[in-house]
Amino acid sequence: MDNKSVKRNIVTVRKALKISQEEMAAKLGVSRLTYRNIESGNTKLINEKLDKIASIVNMSKEELLLGYNPSDNNNSILSEPDIPYNGNDQSFRLEYENEINRLKYALEAEQKLNESLQVVIKSKEEIIRLQEEIIKENK
Repeated sequence: MDNKSVKRNIVTVRKALKISQEEMAAKLGVSRLTYRNIESGNTKLINEKLDKIASIVNMSKEELLLGYNPSDNNNSILSEPDIPYNGNDQSFRLEYENEINRLKYALEAEQKLNESLQVVIKSKEEIIRLQEEIIKENK
């Protein structure tokens, strides 16, 4: 794991969740430029000392960063924190906020479509009314 792979993961997840860089920056409380620098790799998220620290504590850098070794079955010095979920988990909040926004946009699109269909229906009704008048006049 290095800055490049972390950057790639961040970009992939952000795009999959359909979050703009501007939205992500706002949620982080940083400028868009600062966030863009994180994604572009100009801001290092992983220090070059990580490999050395991992070596000193006899762990892989993945284990040190993740809290477990992905190749093990969670046999690690580090373990999941024993903290109960308090509803403030940012990843859940972000996921739900994105879903709410997606649903709002879908609802708005549906409402616009409904309005357009109502216009089409009214114009068709007017055409039918005019045709009925023409038929009555020709009788």
